[in-house]
Amino acid sequence: MQGVEGRATLESRETDIPEPAAGQILVKMRAASLNRGEFIVGHGLLKPGAAKPAGMEGSGEIAKLGPGVTGYRVGDRVMGRCAGAFSEYAVMDVREAMPMPANLSWEEAASIPLTFLVVYDMLVLQGRLKAGEWLLVAGISSGVGAAALALGKELGAKVIGTSGSQAKIDALKSQGLDLGIVTRKPDFHDAVMQATGGKGVNLVVETVGGSVFAECIRCLAFEGRLAMEEPFVVSAGLVPVTVSIGAAFMPDAAMTPSQVLQLADVALYEAKASGRNTCRVASSS
Repeated sequence: MQGVEGRATLESRETDIPEPAAGQILVKMRAASLNRGEFIVGHGLLKPGAAKPAGMEGSGEIAKLGPGVTGYRVGDRVMGRCAGAFSEYAVMDVREAMPMPANLSWEEAASIPLTFLVVYDMLVLQGRLKAGEWLLVAGISSGVGAAALALGKELGAKVIGTSGSQAKIDALKSQGLDLGIVTRKPDFHDAVMQATGGKGVNLVVETVGGSVFAECIRCLAFEGRLAMEEPFVVSAGLVPVTVSIGAAFMPDAAMTPSQVLQLADVALYEAKASGRNTCRVASSS
């Protein structure tokens, strides 16, 4: 895959089968997942003129073990993140490999690693979502959004989701969605507050960005958390900050959205400068 004049192009190339290095496994790929981020040149994931193997995650059978690899055998079925997942063979870091459950198809297994690892980070490791809490997913019909719904329900949370498609909302209700709001605009605060008895949600997974970010802040409960799924710019008139996957916000006091945004800008800038992907937003009063 190559970036050319602001667009991504795909080209089939013949290459030698790679050799796994220490700590790596060679996987004969059976299925791969296509992710939107691979084609977003503007996000810097594919720089113009730079060619790279296409595919970021997949499933297959181990064809060869690299030096020092233990716990796996040739022929084991695995899934995980790797470069070049669209290839017949790809090298995977053994730390990224996961045993593939027997009840999954190759295609199902290939679609799990990226989205569910991100969602586990946001909901469990950083979001600390608990049974009985409210989860709001802005853009719930995306891959990460649907994964957040599945994990949120498994954790016992009540889930609210927004999407621009009524058909997608209807489909997700069969997966446990408690409240679906059909909108692409930042106008869902009142519906969220009504559903939560005026308290707001405990955790937001924000996959949209733009003006929806401020609306999500308005929907937070006291000591609520907000996690963002993709790199995008957050700005409230201070220094624009590019936020990486999983940045979390935890307001401590009742603040207006503009106040929270100002604090978030500063806190995120400091967090990113120190190499962290989490920050705490607290009132200065």
